[in-house]
Amino acid sequence: MKKLSWILLLWGLVPTLSAQVDNAAVEFGNVPEPDSGKWNLGIEYLSYLKNNEYYTPINPGQTWFGMQVLPTVQFRPARPLLFRAGVFMQREYGSTLFTDRILPWFSLAYQTGNWRFQAGNLNSAVNHRMIEPMLDYETAFYRRMEYGMMARRLKQNSEWETWIDWQRNIRRDDPFQERFLVGSRFNGRLLGGKDWQLRLPLHMTLFHAGGQINTGPEPNVSKLNTAGGLRLELAKGRIALETHLLHSFDFSPNPVQPWIDGHAWYSNAVFRVKKNWQITATRWLGTEWQSPVGGPIFGGVNNYDVYLNERVRELWMLRLQHVREILPGFWFDFRLEPHYDGNLGRMELSHGLFFSYRNRLWKGCQSPLDGSRPIQQTAQ
Repeated sequence: MKKLSWILLLWGLVPTLSAQVDNAAVEFGNVPEPDSGKWNLGIEYLSYLKNNEYYTPINPGQTWFGMQVLPTVQFRPARPLLFRAGVFMQREYGSTLFTDRILPWFSLAYQTGNWRFQAGNLNSAVNHRMIEPMLDYETAFYRRMEYGMMARRLKQNSEWETWIDWQRNIRRDDPFQERFLVGSRFNGRLLGGKDWQLRLPLHMTLFHAGGQINTGPEPNVSKLNTAGGLRLELAKGRIALETHLLHSFDFSPNPVQPWIDGHAWYSNAVFRVKKNWQITATRWLGTEWQSPVGGPIFGGVNNYDVYLNERVRELWMLRLQHVREILPGFWFDFRLEPHYDGNLGRMELSHGLFFSYRNRLWKGCQSPLDGSRPIQQTAQ
């Protein structure tokens, strides 16, 4: 027992990156791209069931059950450019509407060397690959669409991405606020060999709601969240230990929440069993932590009753996940995620089941703008 206590203590003190759960099956934006001067037709489909059986006042739980479809046309008029156009459709099962969301999808990407710039629709939600307390991956089920600009630099041993998601604009005398989110993520290798590596993850989000030309009564909100740590990967990535130190800061002119500064530790021990199974043990300890876009289960703010805020939140999670690509482009993901809530003194449960498909339906044909060679593809 004493030895186990030392292991848990070291796990909580060793800083590291972002293993957590594998969200590859939930991503959008990974249809194979055409070569220079060519175009193709693609399809992205996601069927999702995410059931959170929570009873804490902070997050009473939510069930997401539905499907999303995104047919797209991709065209590369020249080697550095890629244009995508499509229609995003979402149906939430049990809804009284014929379809819950029908939205256009347009994006233009420019790639030069190790840099990729994108404007319009972004490959959003889990594609940013941030840790859950910083950016809730369940936004993929209720707010998949992101609009704005993004820059990404991808090298052999490091990756950096920053973006702005403009969630709502305003015009003069509108009765509501503008809203936007700025995010940035860095992941670089510090040390490593053939079978191991030590990596540095850094995360940042800045959320703002306000405006100077609107007439609404809501106070301006500006909140900054940061996270940094280390990730140690062993056995060619089959074992990973990581810990993040997080900080939240509310610098709104007139804060409406009880806390200005907050901090937290977020630690994961990840074990890949065989090829398609993953076990993740997670510990969360947050003090006055709040994030407007992070997973609601980690924060201590109750948005419905200020008398039910929790200054300190401690969670112990054990996540079992089976994720695999059954056929090219066809993904299956099952996850079982029980956790122990230290404030409630009881176990709670979350589980999910996802099927997704993303691939080319038709490779199309050569356009008059014939490219001499394909552009180098980058991972999404």
